[in-house]
Amino acid sequence: MNASSIALLLVGAFFLIPSWRDWDWFFSGWKMAFITDIFGRDNTRKFYMLFGGALILGGLVTAVV
Repeated sequence: MNASSIALLLVGAFFLIPSWRDWDWFFSGWKMAFITDIFGRDNTRKFYMLFGGALILGGLVTAVV
């Protein structure tokens, strides 16, 4: 397992877990509040869950290959 695989797994987990658990600290930052105001909290959560899952999948694929 190389460093890029580990980085993808960690970043993917950082996006997936807070959005899945709906943690307020993740959505209350000024950058995230801007995105949440535009798309709504539910749609932002869904996007970041998919994005985090895709990063984790990419990390697993690069770890195997």
